[in-house]
Order: sequence, then C-alpha cells, then structure tokens
Amino acid sequence: MGNKIWTLFEVEFKRIQKIYFAILALLFLSNAGLFTFLINLNIKEAESILGYKVGISELKEKIAIELFSSGYVAQTTYQLTFFLLIGALLWCLYYGLTIWYKDFSNKTKPIYTLFMLPENKFIIFISKLITMITLIYGVIFVQFLCWLIMGTMMKNISGLSFEHIINIINNARPDIYMIHIPQISRVEFIMIFILGPILAMTVLFTGIMMHKTVKKIGGLFGVIYVISIISVYLSITGIYNTYSDVLMKTHLIFYLVVFVMSMSVSYSTLTKKIYV
Repeated sequence: MGNKIWTLFEVEFKRIQKIYFAILALLFLSNAGLFTFLINLNIKEAESILGYKVGISELKEKIAIELFSSGYVAQTTYQLTFFLLIGALLWCLYYGLTIWYKDFSNKTKPIYTLFMLPENKFIIFISKLITMITLIYGVIFVQFLCWLIMGTMMKNISGLSFEHIINIINNARPDIYMIHIPQISRVEFIMIFILGPILAMTVLFTGIMMHKTVKKIGGLFGVIYVISIISVYLSITGIYNTYSDVLMKTHLIFYLVVFVMSMSVSYSTLTKKIYV
C-alpha cells in the first residue's frame, strides 16, 4: 500500500510543482521586499527625529533603539508577513478543493477510473491528503525561515535580543489590522502550524467525499460538516483562550476526535460509488 500511495503522491506533486515553487519564491521575495521597505522607513523616521543622516550601525544608539522598539517595525513586520502566509495558505486551500474536482471534471476521468478498480480506494484519499499537507508544510517552512532571517537581522541591527523582539510582537495590539494575529508561543506553534494543517485538510477532504457520494444534497452535507467543525473550534478557542495550557489540552482532544471522525466518515463514504 505504501508504494501505491507514494506513486500517486508523485503523480499529483509533479502536476503542481512548477507553480508551487513559484509560490514559495514569491512568498520569500515578498517577505524580503516588505522587510526592506519597513527598515528603510524606520531609518528615515530616525533621521527626521535625530536631525542627521542615520546609517544601519547607528540604529544601535540608545535613542535609535527606543525608536526601533516603539516604531512598530517588529510588530508590523510580523503582522504584515503573516498576511503573506495567509495568502499562500489560501492558495493551498484553493488547490485542496480543485485537487479532486479537476480530475473529476477531466474528460478522461482518471480518478473515476481509479475508483472503479478493485483496489483500496482509501489510498487515493491518503495520497492526496499527504500531497496537500506537504504543500502546506513547505509554505509554513519558508515563512518561518523568513521570520528567522528577519529576526536575526533585527537583532543585529538594533542590538535587541530575540526575547525582546518577541515580547514587542506579542505585546502589540492584536486588532491593529482588524484581524486576530496569533502570538508567538508554544501553543500557537503546535496547534496552528503543526497539527492544524493535518486537521484542516482532513476535514476539507471529508466534506468533498460527502459531496461526491450523495447526489444533490451531498454538497450541502459537506458544507454543513466543514462549517460545524469550524464553529466548534472557534467556540472552544473563545472559551479557553485565557488559559494557554487548558486551551492546548482542549484543542488536542478536539483535534483527535475530529481527525478520527473525519477519517472514519471518509473511509465509509469511499466504500460507496463515487459519481462524477
């Protein structure tokens, strides 16, 4: 089974690899351009306050450090680049939707043919799930690499420690751009960036399986299922958001229950006839 899943994964990844690596390159360059712009903006602001031309090395002066800390460079960099990450992940979400439908709508119907073979149909589900998780983890890795590089540069430029920079970011107004930006912490890292992608794509694929196995109202079932999971997740987060340890334990239980339930539902629907 492992070889079959890997073969299907390779086929799927080859179809998207060019545009995928282009997305990663665009994400990296966008981070670099945005960071460069903000640093230059901060230098110009320092020059207007100090009354003389300021170089990068001079930002380590006391007044410039204060300006760097209060000038929202760290906060703005993190928050705006987080939007870049969201944009790349939305592309992954879009491809997660089309990864099934582009095959079903193809005149040759390769997926339909695979479903008709006397093979375990669940390997198709698993292979596409692994493909999407790989794409998402690649995007997250590039963004975290950019954050590490930018954090190192801010540390070297200002003389501030990583801990100080992280505190500046976490103490920023969370609604500065009218959207909640996760703080940099252990809970957010594990729940959002490690386990989150697995659960999100599993739930999304389960909704698609519902759509493709129940005629006429299958799409409604799928949408209701996905929206219900999102609603419960937001409710749990709102209730336990004050206590990070409790929130993490609650999320872990929720993730496990939803993952097992989604996989069970998907496996069950794949035993039925898939229609196109």
